Amino acid sequence: MKKISIAAVAIVMSLILMGGGFGLGFWIGGIDNDDNKEDNGGPTETVSSLGVVWWRNVTPQTLQGIDVDECDFTLLDFAQKNGVTEIYLNQNVFTWVNLPTESNPNASFGPNGRINAVYPTRTFIRQASNRGIKVYLLLGNNGSWLVNEAGRATFDHHMIGFRTYQNMVEEDQRFVGVQMNVEPHQQGATADEPFHANRNLWLQRKVDFVTYATGEYGDDFTFDWIIPFWWRNPDYDLVTYRGEENVLAYRAIMRESNRISVMSFRDSAEAMANIAIEVLEYAQELGIEVILMGTIIYSGGQSNVQFLENGNEEMLEQLGLLQNVVNGKFNNVKVTPSIHHIVTWYQWA
Repeated sequence: MKKISIAAVAIVMSLILMGGGFGLGFWIGGIDNDDNKEDNGGPTETVSSLGVVWWRNVTPQTLQGIDVDECDFTLLDFAQKNGVTEIYLNQNVFTWVNLPTESNPNASFGPNGRINAVYPTRTFIRQASNRGIKVYLLLGNNGSWLVNEAGRATFDHHMIGFRTYQNMVEEDQRFVGVQMNVEPHQQGATADEPFHANRNLWLQRKVDFVTYATGEYGDDFTFDWIIPFWWRNPDYDLVTYRGEENVLAYRAIMRESNRISVMSFRDSAEAMANIAIEVLEYAQELGIEVILMGTIIYSGGQSNVQFLENGNEEMLEQLGLLQNVVNGKFNNVKVTPSIHHIVTWYQWA
């Protein structure tokens, strides 16, 4: 099994530290398409469903001589071989849609948007569909969408473009839903209101944003909201939700979710389940699915919060055990494990 070099780990860790945790999207150079990749990973009997975060820039580019399509196909083959069943594709190209105006009430993509957004996106999703992999749109933000009308208008621009894309492509080229990852704790979107000094304020803004998004777009798309495991403190994390006071923030968000994704960054099935125990318990009450997210490399993380030292085979084994571990704690809670993210995984495996 090919191992990632110490130098490569150092580069990855530096990029993650600069990017700020989960909300980082980047391509790491050095992807190759050699025969050695035939030995990486492989189908596993233990993983029945598996997701992966897929950071992607669809504008024309090369990765050390590999064009975008070839790189996609290389990574898609790797994902299929390792049992991936769903991809969370992060891209912001849907802002390239021409927004509706009074003179032109229909949103559309102009020629540049079709070439650089529509064509490569529909090709990617069709190739994933051909491999039996579903694709969700992953939209993320550090909290600026929550601050004011201008921030919300930027979010709306994404969603109008997304809806326009969905309406113009064929069935096997469509996303199956949206994963939303808005992380105000990454910053204080204004310098005067840092998150950790105004935690209740930001979580209330987050819940208000969640209800707005599902109310405005929930008839068009399903939403899987991503939360960190630590938004559960009854002393700090109470919000008003649809007129009901003193609701725990994670519970309010779960009520608006098709599925709930938890950043449960640990390196064993038991630990991943235990750190999300309150979410799993409430998911049982609501009857919704839980995505438990692991990571290969975590910014500043110790060995017990990342799979870096485990190896690919051990990671897949632990992820495959998740459903059985959850079954031992709760009845009728479906779990999908997932990994952050595809390029790191490919280089490390």
